[in-house]
Amino acid sequence: MPTPSPTPSGTQSPGYGTGVDGFINALNAQLGKPYVLGGNGPDYFDCSGLVYYCLKQVGVNVGRLSAAGYSGYNGWECITNYNDLRRGDLIFYHNDSGAITHVAVYLGNGYYIHASSSQGCVCISDFGYWSQTHFSCGRRVFN
Repeated sequence: MPTPSPTPSGTQSPGYGTGVDGFINALNAQLGKPYVLGGNGPDYFDCSGLVYYCLKQVGVNVGRLSAAGYSGYNGWECITNYNDLRRGDLIFYHNDSGAITHVAVYLGNGYYIHASSSQGCVCISDFGYWSQTHFSCGRRVFN
């Protein structure tokens, strides 16, 4: 698996801002766009493609990985308890076999944004029972 290296990207979009606020702005701008497996944007996304695209918009270029690939990136602080999540943290979910299969971004106040295969688009969901029981870990990209 390739190791991501956070380097400034020349494709930063000035309209979104920087840091966690710019990241959330970039994510919100994608709401309603269709879910397509392997989608990297800007017209359609899968879950890790959404993270890749929006991080790149704010100058964080870590390369395109799967949800499991991003979850294993040790350059970002690991969050082991969902109660410790902060706005902008990446959230990783596991399936019933324990494999990490999904990534989302915590918005705060019990909500997250993600490219959802079941909803068919980029949407906001609440951090309810499914999220709590399938939470694997989080990663803090922005301190």
